[in-house]
Amino acid sequence: MSDAISPTWLNGPVGQRFRYSMAVLYDALADASGYATLARFPNTCPDDALPLLSADRQIDQGFSESGASFRGRLIQWLDLWRAAGSPMGVLIAILGLFLPTSIRVRTVDNSSNWNTYDIGPFPFLPAQSVPTPPTYVFGSANWDWDGNFAPWWRTWVILYVAPLGWTIGPHWGDGGHWGDPGRLWGITGPLPGQIQTLLSVIAKWKAAHSWIVNVILTTNNARFDPAHAAGGGVNPDGTWGNPANRFTDCVFLDGVI
Repeated sequence: MSDAISPTWLNGPVGQRFRYSMAVLYDALADASGYATLARFPNTCPDDALPLLSADRQIDQGFSESGASFRGRLIQWLDLWRAAGSPMGVLIAILGLFLPTSIRVRTVDNSSNWNTYDIGPFPFLPAQSVPTPPTYVFGSANWDWDGNFAPWWRTWVILYVAPLGWTIGPHWGDGGHWGDPGRLWGITGPLPGQIQTLLSVIAKWKAAHSWIVNVILTTNNARFDPAHAAGGGVNPDGTWGNPANRFTDCVFLDGVI
């Protein structure tokens, strides 16, 4: 096209070379503009644009999640943010951190309202326009943390981490040293940064009124059951304000989120 719009003196052997040096820059600018436009979209952006899209859309990539899986979740960001501030939003964000592994996750509040995703397909697949809601059990009166039922806003998040290969320990007397690589106090498997990411994701997606009293990590699938009464070696028995009375095969990440 540059031949057709160029004057005669730029179509000679010397002028063509001069014109070519300019046209190369114009072509590069046009290509860069096109690539920049494509970089806005998760399904066409280069891999190094994914962290920028993650920061912009506030969707966190899983610790072992593939780029293809993450691109699909980035496309769903607006639909997922409709669930922000709800147990569904919190639980789906947690499940995304551990893709492609599926784990059971739960929330339960001080009024014994339970929300559960069990092991199975990710609850917000690319073909879906809205997430599959968690299984909900209303007010079963079986969550008695410390006998104080007045603060209805208290909530607990429970992760069943055995499919991740995580194990409980080390404990006092098990050996090792502070700062040993790959080891955390009370849990073996996750890296220190992964626990911090988990807590930050919960803080981002939870309801503003909700106080996450503990994030509980357990490898025992028999713990914490919405179909079971309080106590009985399954659910809290009203004495868990004292950490010494809690299950030893679980890790309780204390502190309000």
